[in-house]
Amino acid sequence: MAAATLFGLMVAEAFAPSFGVLGIGGVAAFLLGGMILIDTEAPGFGVSLPLIAALGAVSLAFSLLVLRLALASRRRAVVSGREEMLGALGRVLDWENGSGHVFTHSERWRAVSHAPLAPGDRVRTLAIHDLTLTVTPDESGDPPS
Repeated sequence: MAAATLFGLMVAEAFAPSFGVLGIGGVAAFLLGGMILIDTEAPGFGVSLPLIAALGAVSLAFSLLVLRLALASRRRAVVSGREEMLGALGRVLDWENGSGHVFTHSERWRAVSHAPLAPGDRVRTLAIHDLTLTVTPDESGDPPS
């Protein structure tokens, strides 16, 4: 029962934003429960304290590994979604009266701009509103995506 509870807390740690509290609390509960699991004077019915300590150490190491990986993933750059589109480069497909279509990230997007643009111009995405990009001319020389 205690091992199942510890495993459940470690799984919850991977999916809940608890910053290690569930994993460390689960290890502490496991160690405490393991020490008072069988309180008898009969020989051979006790729980081995080195076994409990080893399982607690392995569980704590796993919890700390999950915490470390979660913190490392928060530092990575965004690779998908709206936030990744900001600053993306593209090319104007057609343009008329301040709006048209651009090709960005292998997709055709509706776009608007205050600057005059022509088909073939390179643009950089400034903002996204609904499914319309706000773009500006790009002069950086980077290849569009």
